Amino acid sequence: SRCIRWFTSGAVLAWVRQDRDSVAAMLNRADRLSRALLEGSHSLIGHMLAARFARDTLATAAALGVRGTMTGS
Repeated sequence: SRCIRWFTSGAVLAWVRQDRDSVAAMLNRADRLSRALLEGSHSLIGHMLAARFARDTLATAAALGVRGTMTGS
């Protein structure tokens, strides 16, 4: 979970620097990791945690997309 947060935080920082390639790379890493956690979980709790991480990653991507659209970035 800390790795996923690290990647999404890195994506936000890259967005502030207007480094679109890094934003995409960080969000892709977070997405791949959350999907791997979801596929590898063997309990309901594991599934719920992995789903939350995936949702948080998607929410970060959506928020940055909306901000980019509104600011013209």
